[in-house]
Amino acid sequence: IRFMPLTGAAVALAAFSNAGLPPFFGFIAKEFAYAGLIEMGVTGWIVTAVMVVTNALLLAAAGLVFIRTFLGARGHYPREPHEVPMPMWLGPMLLAIGGFVLGAWHHWPETWLINAAVQAVARGAVDVNLYLWGGVTPAVVASLLTVGLGVLFYGFRHAVRRHIARWRVFWGVSGDLIWDRLLKRLFRFAGMLASGWQHGSLRLHLILLGLVLSSTVFVGLGVGGEPLLGAGAHPAGAVSPLSLPGVVGCLLALAGAGAAAVMRGRLALVTALGASGLGLALFFLAVNAPDVATTQLMVETLTVVFLALVLRKLPSIPGAAPEGRGARATHLLVSVFFGAAVALALIVAVNLPLAGNISEWYLQNSYPGGKGGNVVNVILVDFRAFDTLGEIVVVALAALAAATLLGGGEHTEMTRRGQPEFDSVLLRQAVRPLAGLLVLVSLVLLWRGHNLPGGGFIGGLVAATGFILVVLTFGNYPARALMRLRPTLLVGAGLSCAVGAGLLGLMAGEPFLTGLWIFPLGLPLGTPLLFDVGVFLTVFGSVMHMMQRIAGRAA
Repeated sequence: IRFMPLTGAAVALAAFSNAGLPPFFGFIAKEFAYAGLIEMGVTGWIVTAVMVVTNALLLAAAGLVFIRTFLGARGHYPREPHEVPMPMWLGPMLLAIGGFVLGAWHHWPETWLINAAVQAVARGAVDVNLYLWGGVTPAVVASLLTVGLGVLFYGFRHAVRRHIARWRVFWGVSGDLIWDRLLKRLFRFAGMLASGWQHGSLRLHLILLGLVLSSTVFVGLGVGGEPLLGAGAHPAGAVSPLSLPGVVGCLLALAGAGAAAVMRGRLALVTALGASGLGLALFFLAVNAPDVATTQLMVETLTVVFLALVLRKLPSIPGAAPEGRGARATHLLVSVFFGAAVALALIVAVNLPLAGNISEWYLQNSYPGGKGGNVVNVILVDFRAFDTLGEIVVVALAALAAATLLGGGEHTEMTRRGQPEFDSVLLRQAVRPLAGLLVLVSLVLLWRGHNLPGGGFIGGLVAATGFILVVLTFGNYPARALMRLRPTLLVGAGLSCAVGAGLLGLMAGEPFLTGLWIFPLGLPLGTPLLFDVGVFLTVFGSVMHMMQRIAGRAA
């Protein structure tokens, strides 16, 4: 313990909670488990007896883990024992301390965690009262038996181990081993089945996948017999897509898709797909969905930039035979079949009758409940903020994983700094004010997003676009110097802001991510704005982290 005091302290606290000793939260959980089982009658008493023996063995195991490792005789090691780095012991220490804090001050989880979870499962008001001592009850007697047996098992651990070894034949039919063997046989069967289909052609795999999914959609719609039109709710103020911008957007999307089907070059293909996405953005704008249109435009722009850079750096494949007319015709037919299936499924989905009118509820409660006039943003950062929190966590994890894959290999100092992708004097002169303007626009979108089209997600994409222009024009190193902070720090700060906005609601005695507002000088400021700032920083940092890794690779 003197060589690894912090790790030992974390293991000790975790072992005490795992053993179910007071005042740890594990003790409360064990007490309630015993109490619930005992109320079940004879069956509950039998299960309680099994649990007493099982928990006693767990207590003995917890003692072995801590006492023999940290308090036992020092063994012979090839190197001198030493404390591990902070990232290794900090997580276990926080969890172990949490077990003590939640047990000693059990009214905290009772208020904002246990009651909410029980009510969600029971679908009604359930009053849960956690306690460390509720008098002498059968559950307390079971806990005392558990501790006594655990100490006895630890004292006679060698004899217990020998007796358990004699019953090894029964461990061969335990639930986990049966499950492992079942999975092993299932994987073996899957391997035998896949061996006949693994022909090494990604193109054929995608064709087969598209045909199966499309056929499933058509068969499902045919069996269900759902009407394509007329069943759904159509608001009186619905905007018809048959306007000039809507028709132009549809034609541009179709033209881009058609061009992608006939073009052969990598960059030409990416450009055609970008034009198709631009057409979709124009269509969304035509049907009065400016938030969706702006997001589509920015995502499509960044996708084209990323794909163009990656494809430029990919080596050519020697000996790759050009596709024949038959193969391209097959691709066209499969694409049309798959597109028709998706379009048909969407038409049916939007025309299905819904119970209630959630859209009308959001429109009526956006400003009174969320203090915002932009219903889309109020939904994202207030009504459905927990969903958005999960989405930005996924964005951050995807960016970190992608950057890790892109960051492999050795880099020289020049490739680490990155060279300009487009060495143009005119571009350098134009990008300086344009990048600053884009960053300013992104901040405006962030600030006004709660009442007008915009928000943290769109603002983060616009800010990232401005800095990407700097990377493409001046290289990676000037962009890093201009940012001053590493993108990973921005991602962490963004997630912290988003989680912090939720914790403020908890501290006020409300559910997690409940919006709280103050009105200094009549100006509404609330936790949804802090949450939106977190979205902004997470998206901006994630995009820039991937971009810097791509730009830092050797061309």
